[in-house]
Amino acid sequence: MIITYKAPWVDPNIVEDRTVDMIFSQAVMEHVDDIAKAYGTMKRWLKPSGYISHQIDFKSHGTASSWDGHWTFGDFAWKLIRGNRLYGINRMPISAHTELLNKHGFDIHCLLTNKMESTISRDKLSSRFNWMSDEDMTIAGAFVQASVSHNHDSVLPL
Repeated sequence: MIITYKAPWVDPNIVEDRTVDMIFSQAVMEHVDDIAKAYGTMKRWLKPSGYISHQIDFKSHGTASSWDGHWTFGDFAWKLIRGNRLYGINRMPISAHTELLNKHGFDIHCLLTNKMESTISRDKLSSRFNWMSDEDMTIAGAFVQASVSHNHDSVLPL
């Protein structure tokens, strides 16, 4: 068994397609700006029997006074808050991740969530996030494991 680290991970050609058994991350996916591209790249790299395992933190990371306050900032305010940080948080809730996993041909086998009571009312959400479900608004963290779906054997273009 060989474990390797490859960078930059955003380059889909840094790893040969369909050669990886497992991809895992701990508190990384909330910092990835283009999660659709990330999941698409993971799908390309994984063998047909491959798995992913991610622990995702949906909290504000100190950008707001409450754990979920980052969902109240509009795009301009968020740009100011994030500044030039290369790896700020993307603010995408769990439903965005699960939707993209399904779209990119993953079968979710395990989804464990850490729920917290929302501290904001729906009318305080930024218009960017007014589509979030009530459940999205209570999920502060998630552990997700998924495998390449045998119903989606083709690789989606990036």
